[in-house]
Amino acid sequence: YGPVVTLCIYSYWWVAQISGVCLIMLCMSMSQATIHENGINYRSVGRRAVKLGMVAASITLVTYMLNREEFIYFGAIHCILVNTLLTVPFTRIPRAALVGFLLIQGYTMKWGTAPVEVPQDIPTLDVIPWFHNFGYCLLGVWLHSRGLHKLESIT
Repeated sequence: YGPVVTLCIYSYWWVAQISGVCLIMLCMSMSQATIHENGINYRSVGRRAVKLGMVAASITLVTYMLNREEFIYFGAIHCILVNTLLTVPFTRIPRAALVGFLLIQGYTMKWGTAPVEVPQDIPTLDVIPWFHNFGYCLLGVWLHSRGLHKLESIT
């Protein structure tokens, strides 16, 4: 399954010119699934959350001090923090992750932005939708369970 799924995903991104954020979320979640293969390491999760939280808060504070009209209230690091925490439980249940991915993608394709999404209409220097990208995190967990992380890279 791995090579075929990878080719399909890569082709879709190439044709649709979808943001690299999706690929980052896939890689992040596959990495998390690798780290937690033998069970969830809550200490590691906590340390990562604290580090990402400090960086995200710093970005928000600095951009607020520099530009109060368009400060970053939920950028890439904020999104990675939220999706890291939401993805952890799914590393133990990859089939549920696949179902979650399909539901999230189906929802966003039919209805667009989810009601739980961060506001996209507030002026900001950077905003990343977490809910849609959470779907790609779930896909990464499932792809890890199918062994995609063990494939040799194409160079």
